Amino acid sequence: MLDYTNFNNKLNSWKRKPIFWIILLFIWPLFLLWWLGLWSINDIKKKRSHAPWYKIKGTYGLILIALFLLIEASPNHSSSNQTNSEISSSSTSENSEASQSKSISIAAETSSHAEVASIEAASSSQAKARSDAEKSSSESAALSSSISASSASNSESIVQSSRIATSQAQASSEATQQANTDTSTVTTQTADSNNINSTDRYKWAIQDGFTWETRKGHSTRIAPGEALPVGYHWQVQ
Repeated sequence: MLDYTNFNNKLNSWKRKPIFWIILLFIWPLFLLWWLGLWSINDIKKKRSHAPWYKIKGTYGLILIALFLLIEASPNHSSSNQTNSEISSSSTSENSEASQSKSISIAAETSSHAEVASIEAASSSQAKARSDAEKSSSESAALSSSISASSASNSESIVQSSRIATSQAQASSEATQQANTDTSTVTTQTADSNNINSTDRYKWAIQDGFTWETRKGHSTRIAPGEALPVGYHWQVQ
């Protein structure tokens, strides 16, 4: 790396790699100083035996590098950089404050417009609600008067219909009661006649819950004219 020829050979191989150019974007000042220093040293080595030092170009290359390093290391240059940085910072701060104040004024103006719009919308909605309420009240009054008139005209017919319905219901109830009485009489007579052995021979009576096949111990014979015991039924063969 300290030999100029060797450095140039490596530089030719580095040029074919993309990473070299990416790194060069960040360190190109240092790269130029390094290359200039190697070239100056190499030039002095070649020509120092043939020419005085002030006629060798490499000497002025080293002087240029030394001046650059002195300027960079001087306090005035550092203070100048600091002053520039402070100026840039103050200008940035002023711009930020101006932008912030502008944003605040815009926000205040927008807020005032929004308040005015909301007040107008509220007034409009209140007026609309009042109009709707008045309209609904008038419609309700008209409907009430119409219902009252129809109720008065229909009250007489309703009373008459109620009377007719009451008389019809009473007649229907009386007819139903009479039919139930007749049915009960017929049912009682039929049940009484069914519970008597009206034949001229004995009939088998089997206890409820048993059949002819399971009648043993749960059946009896009823003579002609005798009644069926409670809990038994006739066996029909």
